[in-house]
Amino acid sequence: MSIFNRFFNLNYALFWEKPEPPPNPEIVRFTEDLLSRGYIFNKEENRFERTWTTNNGKESALECYELVDNTHWKVTMYGTTGEEFFTQTYPSFQG
Repeated sequence: MSIFNRFFNLNYALFWEKPEPPPNPEIVRFTEDLLSRGYIFNKEENRFERTWTTNNGKESALECYELVDNTHWKVTMYGTTGEEFFTQTYPSFQG
């Protein structure tokens, strides 16, 4: 294939662009598991979140999973007023 054809064919990466590495299958599996359990990805905070409520909705907790350096997950829970009351890191992708 000539460079001209490759340059204009969108199926191939342009020669000056680095192709993205394939996603880690463990990360993909874990994020799919989070989504199946009701978590929603927050693009602004770059984390998965879901809200727990109790006492007929008077109290709530925000549970967050954040991938740190593509090596481990940081789990944080915030109370009704936004205070952090629980943090834990998981060194692997097992939930």
